[in-house]
Amino acid sequence: MKAKFIIIFFFLLLTSCVKDELTLPTKVVFEFGMVPFHSGNIYSSTKNSDPSPYLAPDPAQDPPIPNQYKIDKGVLIIEAIEFDGRRTQGEDIYFMSDLPDKIVSTLDKELTNIGVTFDIPQGEYNRIEVTLHMGVDSSLPFVLEGDFSLNPFTTIPIRFEYAFADRVTIRAKPKTGNNIILRKDTPTTARVMVDTGFMFRLINPGIIATADLVRVSEEDVVLINSSHNVNIFNQVANRFHNSISVVFE
Repeated sequence: MKAKFIIIFFFLLLTSCVKDELTLPTKVVFEFGMVPFHSGNIYSSTKNSDPSPYLAPDPAQDPPIPNQYKIDKGVLIIEAIEFDGRRTQGEDIYFMSDLPDKIVSTLDKELTNIGVTFDIPQGEYNRIEVTLHMGVDSSLPFVLEGDFSLNPFTTIPIRFEYAFADRVTIRAKPKTGNNIILRKDTPTTARVMVDTGFMFRLINPGIIATADLVRVSEEDVVLINSSHNVNIFNQVANRFHNSISVVFE
């Protein structure tokens, strides 16, 4: 009887230790970036013949090809981040961020105005959903910019504006494997990426070439928003949600 009590005691002690371990936090740093888009090879290049649309040769050495365009700059403003994680062991984890300021991320430079770090309980997560809350206090929560080349000497700015309060929910993925594993002694980076190629790859350069120009800050711009070039805006905006990925590295 005494031996049975000792076994039960150690089992309860082991279970308690496992539960305590599952409450220990790990630091998860959120970083924001973008995949630029180049329709065809926007620059002629003698250095590399790879036609990949995501290859960006040096514009200082490679003049633009006429009637091509690129999207290579962007800003994303996030008011809050919602985290919903399901663990194989331990309680599921849910929280809404309480940040000192909105997140203003310069996507092309992978810079943010504030550090975005959360303490999240360690463990093996078989599902994590991240929801980005946009546009509550921001008139333009998402902007992309680039250039259209009329000829080797003339380019016209392109500006895409998404001016809606929105929530984007993304199923996060691990860099390798099936589940996301967070360990208390190993900080993790969650990379939020906007794939502008996915957004724009159906937009033929000819459509951009014939788009209406709008005078902005004393220059003609291919402005794409809910008021200008609406046909292009609708095609691009409809692909926005699915263009964002979150990878835990």
